[in-house]
Amino acid sequence: MSDRLTERQFWLDYWENKTDLIQPITEKNYFKPLFQKVIMNNQIQNCIEIGGFPGYLSIYLKKYFQLSPTLLDYVIHKEKISELLRFNSLSDNEIKLIETDLFSYKPEYQFDLCLSSGFIEHFGDTKDLLQRHINFLKPSGTLLIIVPNFLGTNGWFNKKFDYPVFEKHFLGCMDAKYLKECASELNLKDIESFYFGKFSIWLENYSKQNLAVKIFFKLSWILGKLITKLIPIDTKQFSPYTVLIAKKV
Repeated sequence: MSDRLTERQFWLDYWENKTDLIQPITEKNYFKPLFQKVIMNNQIQNCIEIGGFPGYLSIYLKKYFQLSPTLLDYVIHKEKISELLRFNSLSDNEIKLIETDLFSYKPEYQFDLCLSSGFIEHFGDTKDLLQRHINFLKPSGTLLIIVPNFLGTNGWFNKKFDYPVFEKHFLGCMDAKYLKECASELNLKDIESFYFGKFSIWLENYSKQNLAVKIFFKLSWILGKLITKLIPIDTKQFSPYTVLIAKKV
C-alpha cells in the first residue's frame, strides 16, 4: 500500500510551473559531506536515485564522483533532462532513466547505493518506502535517505504561510529516532540517523507573500543564522534536513 499524499497530476503541475530547471550543477553542493562519507567509505560505483527528477543529484554524482547513476521517478520529462544534461556537458546515455510507479515496479538490477532526497515524506508508510529502497540494493549496499525537517522552525513557517504544500508531507519520517527504529525493524545494519545542517528556512511561495511576511521571514533568517553561528550544532529545532544512512545485510 503506497499511502501516497500526492498524485501524478500534482507533480505534473509542479514541474510545469518551474521556470528554472535548467541550471549548472557545480561541485558546491549542500550534501557533499554526506556523499563523501558514504561513497568513500563504501567503494560505491553505481547508484539509483528514487524520486529525483529533474536529476540534479544524479548529475552531481556522475560529474564529481564518477558514479554510474540511474534515475527512477513517477514523472520524467525526458526533454528537460536531455537539456539539463547538455547544459552540464553530459550526454543522454550517461544517466539511465526509469519512468515508473515505484509501487508496481520490480527492480531489474541492484545497486551499490540507493538514495532519495525529498521523496519519502510524501507518503504515509515510511517503513514500506524504506523497504522499497532496500529492494534496489546489493547485499551490503548502502541506503541514503534525506528528508526536509519540518519538526522545528522551518516546519512552523511552512505550516503558517504555505499550508497547501505543508500538508503534503508526512512529519513522522522527519524524526531521526523514528527513522532509526524503522531501519532497525527492517534488519539494516550500521544505522545512523541524524539532523543535518545549520539553521535554514524556506517557503516555496515566498515571492507571493506580502511585504510583512517577507520582512518577518528575513529577520527570522538573520536571527537563526546568528544563533547557529554562536552554537554550531545540528538540531531538530533548526536543522533543515533529517538523514538516514544504513547498510543492507
